[in-house]
Amino acid sequence: MSTSFEHKRILIVSQYAGGARHGMVFRNYVLAREWIKAGHEVTIVAAGYSHTRREQPVVTGNATVERIDGIRYLWLRTPEYSPKSLVGRVMSMFLFTARMYGGHAVLREPYDIVVLSVPQPFAIYPARRIARRWQAPLIVDIRDLWPLTLTLLGGTSPKHPFIRLVGAAEAAACRAADLVTAVPRNAEAYLKSRGLRADRFLPLGNAVLAEGLDRDPLPAAHAEHLARLRADGAFILGYAGAVGIANAMHVAVEALARLERVHLVIVGEGPERDALQARATTLGVQDRLHWLPPVRRAQVPEFLARVDAAYAGALASPLYQYGASFTKLNDYMMARKPIIYAVGDPGNAVETSGCGVSCVAEDAGAVAAGIEQLMALPADALAALGERGHAWCIANQNAARQAQQVLDVLEEVSR
Repeated sequence: MSTSFEHKRILIVSQYAGGARHGMVFRNYVLAREWIKAGHEVTIVAAGYSHTRREQPVVTGNATVERIDGIRYLWLRTPEYSPKSLVGRVMSMFLFTARMYGGHAVLREPYDIVVLSVPQPFAIYPARRIARRWQAPLIVDIRDLWPLTLTLLGGTSPKHPFIRLVGAAEAAACRAADLVTAVPRNAEAYLKSRGLRADRFLPLGNAVLAEGLDRDPLPAAHAEHLARLRADGAFILGYAGAVGIANAMHVAVEALARLERVHLVIVGEGPERDALQARATTLGVQDRLHWLPPVRRAQVPEFLARVDAAYAGALASPLYQYGASFTKLNDYMMARKPIIYAVGDPGNAVETSGCGVSCVAEDAGAVAAGIEQLMALPADALAALGERGHAWCIANQNAARQAQQVLDVLEEVSR
């Protein structure tokens, strides 16, 4: 096995990978940019369609090669599907995995390091095959723990055939990995139970670029709406992201009913929008729940600059004992915003950095108390909380440092 990391050809297999232009998932894009800056070559293999992206690539034929910010992307054609369709999402996973065996020229090239980015554990099989062909180290990068996410959050039976397939793929990935990098920072013991070898675990939070991504102005309608709320003396609680069951936004709405002067402004869409609006109407706070259309990644900082605090939450679940992975948390910290964080994962970034209030999940009373705590602070104290988060994020989530750390640890375990 090669152990010199001066210049490497790195292959990242990540079905949902995106970038600054396409939107989520950003994790692969950010690390790839840093590896390229360090003199490596990076190829990302991703699906032509992903429900997490704002903009989809143009794929002609069965695959298209595109170069973005120095990264070579191989987009494999996959069908569109509704984000609400579990069948559509599963079929997309299987088709993406099958296309990995399709023999595209990019997939026949030699690589020095192969990275599989999970979710989508089924791609372990073609990724492992490529790594073995070139005797390359295999990194398994875990953003969410499958199948625990499906059983503990989704309520699916552990005996379901699909869950068994996911579990088998996860175990295969753990056994094959030369190194596992994981956003769930407390997951080492669990992954060892799935076959991971000792001293092969590196907790790695979602990375940020020290200089930040490009920053674009908000649409005029968004800026005007927020300006009106500010002029009316509102305390603005902001949320930027998807609105699904797992995000537990109903807790924030229920907190509004316990407070005055607080307005929740959501930039985003999702399958729970109608239910959330109905809940707000039932509680009589529909006039303090505001929906603004989704914006580009580069516009999120300008939205956050106009709110008083930012919110992130989740359903109460034993899943989060392993840690949580919320890209929006980095966005909030980089925007220097105090944060209300209702997830309850031990040792979380808000608690560690002291940049806001961390409380248990699905407790509207605790969320309301946290908001009241922030409302009572003067402007300079709120700004100080935001600065703590920003400083912590730069020190602990720096993409350049993480990119080098991955290669350093991989070299060490490969000896």
